[in-house]
Amino acid sequence: MREIKFRAWNKKENIMEQVFSLFLRADGRPFYSDTETPHNEQYVEVMQFTGLKDKNGKEIYVGDIIRSNFTYPRSGTVHEVIECHSGFGVKIGEGTTQYFDAREELEVIGNVYENPELLK
Repeated sequence: MREIKFRAWNKKENIMEQVFSLFLRADGRPFYSDTETPHNEQYVEVMQFTGLKDKNGKEIYVGDIIRSNFTYPRSGTVHEVIECHSGFGVKIGEGTTQYFDAREELEVIGNVYENPELLK
């Protein structure tokens, strides 16, 4: 069973924060706390841990940017990790998703909030 945990990008302060408590409002919006102070959800993006680590032992979260050894479209390409209806995968092109697992050689090289230029 994979470990369930989250992190959050604080849009107001432009920093990544560890999430210690996560709650869902009645309308499904996340509400979390990194200390005893709760954060307003309009200023944060919450990202879930995929349960996998990259080749260097770094945890892979939704929103991370990875370099992969996928054979499609080609090895060494850069992809955004996304949440899919049946788990986690990477975005390849417009609307195309490829799933990955622990056998893939993945490397986290950044995330969409701190390093958006890596996806260009």
